[in-house]
Amino acid sequence: MSKPPLELSDRDNDSLTLQADGESVWVTCTSGADEVTVGAVEKDEILDWLTETPPN
Repeated sequence: MSKPPLELSDRDNDSLTLQADGESVWVTCTSGADEVTVGAVEKDEILDWLTETPPN
């Protein structure tokens, strides 16, 4: 299942784009003319990190 990309930007117009298919995620960071993409990263690795309960 593919989803539309999630595109976020800050006040400086730097941006973060997340693209996903059923199993993998690609992360693109853009600042001015500079851009870097990381991926494909296993979706489950990101989900585990996002949902992990922080230690007390």
